[in-house]
Amino acid sequence: MSVGRPEIDPTWLDPAKETPINGSTPASSSPAPEPTPVQPPAAGPPVEPALSATVPVPPQPSVPPSPAAPPTPPQPEPSPSPLKPPASHLPRDERSQPLPAPRPRLARPGRWLIGGVMILVIVVGLFLASQAGWITLGVEHLWGLANRPGQAFLQAADGLAATPQYHVDAELNLSFTQPVRMPRLGANGFVPSAGSALLASDESGETFLAGRIRQDIADGKSLAQSEWQFAAPRILRAQMGPPFTHEMPLRIDALAAGDALYLRLPTESTAWTTTAVTELKTLSVVPVDWAALYRSLGKAVTRGKRIRGKTVNGEQAKGYQATVPASALAEVLVPGVAPSGEVQVESWIGTKTRRPYLLTVSGAMGSLEPNLTIVFGQFGAPLVIVPPASAEATAGTLLDWVVSHTLVAADTPASRDALRKADLARLKETLATYATEARPFAYPKTDGVVQLGQANEVTKALQVHQSPLPADPLAPNRYYGYTSDGTTYRLTAVLEQGDDPQGTKEGDLTLYVVTP
Repeated sequence: MSVGRPEIDPTWLDPAKETPINGSTPASSSPAPEPTPVQPPAAGPPVEPALSATVPVPPQPSVPPSPAAPPTPPQPEPSPSPLKPPASHLPRDERSQPLPAPRPRLARPGRWLIGGVMILVIVVGLFLASQAGWITLGVEHLWGLANRPGQAFLQAADGLAATPQYHVDAELNLSFTQPVRMPRLGANGFVPSAGSALLASDESGETFLAGRIRQDIADGKSLAQSEWQFAAPRILRAQMGPPFTHEMPLRIDALAAGDALYLRLPTESTAWTTTAVTELKTLSVVPVDWAALYRSLGKAVTRGKRIRGKTVNGEQAKGYQATVPASALAEVLVPGVAPSGEVQVESWIGTKTRRPYLLTVSGAMGSLEPNLTIVFGQFGAPLVIVPPASAEATAGTLLDWVVSHTLVAADTPASRDALRKADLARLKETLATYATEARPFAYPKTDGVVQLGQANEVTKALQVHQSPLPADPLAPNRYYGYTSDGTTYRLTAVLEQGDDPQGTKEGDLTLYVVTP
């Protein structure tokens, strides 16, 4: 039990107080002793002053002695308690967070490895995105096929130029959106030149040229088999030979070897006619050089993008869409003609081979609306093209040969009579349709012979089934005659060739007559 320090009376040193100290009485006559100077304590640790022995101690009650306690056996020393971990840092408020524990730093080789892996992942990702067409780096042509259409078309041109043998299938639909002139036709993939005109058309009606071409290219030679279909208003058909007048397809074979061009009409003769290819350039018609076409398109692309690829002829191909001036297309197909407008070009080019497999062209070229589809294939096939051993040279120009072989006939009595016969054949079909739908069966009745196109009642009745009704090529000086009693009819046209074996003499006229 600890005893607290006793309180000390602060007045015990007062000399005026008569309280005895330790039971002694001080002499009142003796002077007060001189104060002893206090020495400063020696340097060292502070020492607590001891209590004076004269401090009164309160009396303690007497306590009887307690019996001796038995000796306490020695106790083993307690084992030291395990050290507790320091308390975790408590945040001072809810916004403060404990500091993260430091992580061990990687050695320099480890950091280089991780950096290299990250760079590799980025490079591979960019490469795959570029190959998929999601992004364009602009340097794809260094390791493969470019992403930009212009660069890809130039690569395709080089691929075709380096291929000695290949095959082309082409389909052409050429629509004339405005009154046009009679075009000259070519072959071997030729496109008609709108500048070589014979007569302008002032009639309404659809005018188009459709063609299919199968072309083999081998060792600088070209063999094309083409089939053409022409539809036009009446005044244009008046200038066409029988193949076009009767709306029948026309077949042309063309073989180009060096500076020589061989032509023939396989439905009429197996004989070839030859002319110089250089002559074609004066007509603004030349054989198509497909490599030159791709090169011209590649240089003229104004805008374009990658589109979805496809498999063509078993080959994986990238797709491209581009807009080019129409003049870039005409520069190769019809040199010397510079139409206005733009055309849309889509092409699929082999990813590995860098050769074109499919090309489509659509848009506007002045008054023309071309729709062209070209399929390339059989690259490297063993194609052999042998020029004919003999061929008849054209006596005049190529246009003379075309006219003489009824591809394009001059405006002659024979061509106009052929058109009259074709017009009456179509009118016969129109009258049959009208009579079948009439109840009861009947033809439009007339009082005597009327001029078709001027007899209002008959014209209105037939225009429901054929509009406009055909008219004589030399109208209004000539006309088609019609007479009917309702049960039968008689169509007539005056022929210009009086000796036509299909004509019927009536006075001084030779009539071509059609009845049901």
